[in-house]
Amino acid sequence: MQVSMNLSEQKNDAKELAYFPEPYPDEDYRNLVIRYCHKTNTSLVECMNKLFNVNTNSPNYFPYNLGYLVRKLPYDEVEFIESFIGKNTFFPVYSLFIPLQLSEQIMSDFKEVPTNKDLAMLGLRHNIGKELKYCSRCIEEDLRKGREPYTHRIHQFTNLNICLFHKTKLIYKCPICNVYLYEENNKNPRISVLECKNGHSIKSEEYEKELFTNIKINVLEGLQFLFENYSKLKGFPLYDYYRVYLVQKGYMDLLGRLNNKIFYKDFLEFYSEDLFIQLGYSIKQLKNRLALRIFTMDKYSYDPILHILAIIFLAGSLEHFFNEPLPNIHCNIPFGNGPWPCLNITCKYYEDKVVKKCDRYITRRGNLYGNFLCLHCGFRYQLKFDINVPINESRLWINDYGDVWKDTLIELYNNGFSQIEIARELNVNRSTVKKYIQKIGTEKFREPNHNPMVDNISRKTPSSSRKLSDDEYKELKLIIKELCKDKSLTRINISDIVGPKKYRAMLRMEPEWMNEVLPEKVHKFVEKDWQSIDLILADVIERKAKELYKSNPTRRITKYLILGRLDPSDKKRIIHHPDKLMESMGIINKYVENIEAYQIRIIPHALTYMKKTSYNTDPERIYCFRLFDGCSEKVKQEIVKYINTCNEENDDIEI
Repeated sequence: MQVSMNLSEQKNDAKELAYFPEPYPDEDYRNLVIRYCHKTNTSLVECMNKLFNVNTNSPNYFPYNLGYLVRKLPYDEVEFIESFIGKNTFFPVYSLFIPLQLSEQIMSDFKEVPTNKDLAMLGLRHNIGKELKYCSRCIEEDLRKGREPYTHRIHQFTNLNICLFHKTKLIYKCPICNVYLYEENNKNPRISVLECKNGHSIKSEEYEKELFTNIKINVLEGLQFLFENYSKLKGFPLYDYYRVYLVQKGYMDLLGRLNNKIFYKDFLEFYSEDLFIQLGYSIKQLKNRLALRIFTMDKYSYDPILHILAIIFLAGSLEHFFNEPLPNIHCNIPFGNGPWPCLNITCKYYEDKVVKKCDRYITRRGNLYGNFLCLHCGFRYQLKFDINVPINESRLWINDYGDVWKDTLIELYNNGFSQIEIARELNVNRSTVKKYIQKIGTEKFREPNHNPMVDNISRKTPSSSRKLSDDEYKELKLIIKELCKDKSLTRINISDIVGPKKYRAMLRMEPEWMNEVLPEKVHKFVEKDWQSIDLILADVIERKAKELYKSNPTRRITKYLILGRLDPSDKKRIIHHPDKLMESMGIINKYVENIEAYQIRIIPHALTYMKKTSYNTDPERIYCFRLFDGCSEKVKQEIVKYINTCNEENDDIEI
């Protein structure tokens, strides 16, 4: 996609940029910003504000607010951002190793960041060098191709100071006077890659071959592979592949438990501790649950270099790991290697093995479960692993039926199917249908659903299940018309006679005609006599409230304390249908105790408690007691009155 533009010949639009440079292959976006500064003769702060609406004097490791930039360019927003992220940022080498939720947050930040929001991408700065590095031979090639010298992404990784393509030493300082080739001057950021600012020519230096040169080149090849295959690797079940190789090599048992000690020992023997020290890792930190951090999804390590080294250790190379079929160890790993079937009867891939990801986990009791998700319909189910039970006989739980199933439910309901009919069509219990109808809400059933996923599924459904031929249509219409003359037949009977699929197809094609000729829907539901229920319930509530006051509880008598004395069914009626039980609600409100009344009622109990605990019962001290804090004058008078009454009674006893 061409991203450069020159609008100087067009009409000036305040929202559009007059110029934006064309990104070069593998160009670091930070270099793009610097080139824009040079061409427009503006400062870094002004450039960052103009391009991304951020106030900073230095480009970050990752761009954000790309939506702000693309709105100033004549390009499709989604296509531009996707291309920019894949070709000009470091995200492609991290994307495979970060959790889906974090990935979605980062993609959202790339597009637009709300004010004062913490950037999700800040955790992805591992291995990216702060100083911009260059290869002299790459620069010469760029110049021969008519390009400006620019910063390549593959050169910017920390402690990998070798060019993958020319095997020359990467430089960021002049080898003679030691000044930086890139100077981050806010007014005029400057890149000097042919000669430094002191006039010294920058020549290429051959990389001195050392003990770990070949391994470093292998790592760079892995990084380049991730850059080039970013789009292809989206959704790749990395951690399922890891498990297969780990089980095969003995680093994971059948229950998915990792042996960190053996893995760490073999891993460091394969590479040497000196290599990791050269790459900037702490050996002490590596020993701390290394296998868990790399191979466990909920303990992600986002470090792409560690992952590349692990993949090379397990499979020999990234190309082999990602492109070759998995070793056949189905019998040794819980639930097998996959793929697994979709069990959603409404999915176009029903019973096809399209589920590519299995999330395994172990409970505290040692039971192993697997979670499976069909990306085509959203159906999510769970199986319990038992080594003695085949996978197709494992105990099944359905966690989520998915959007396609729910939209089919809505469609059937809107077309007049009863709950029993819907349950039969969807192969579930009637209680499940009832639950989801209530859960989804009646507003969903009053308007057509335009879910693009469902529309797409419908277009790809075999014609026999969604559309009738002309001959079938005419024949079926005559049959239904004749059947409707028999007044003893219900809609369910007619559906069973002609076949549910044809019946549904006819409902879709001729909904008005069908509803006109079909028998009336049988509604067995009888509306409750809420008026009678209300009168009876009001008497019960009043009796229970009086009993409650008679028991003189230490708690304030509230609405829910009164409801707690009722039968569960009566309590639910009050909570869910207060508008239909006005008499009952009036009785409840009548007996609800306000704070002042409660404080007056509780005075005897409170003073008895204070005396038992040796609390000072002077009126002024009682007013500070937590129960009476901030009480009204009336309550204070009642407290004094009660104390005086108690004192008089004591005097009478003494006499």
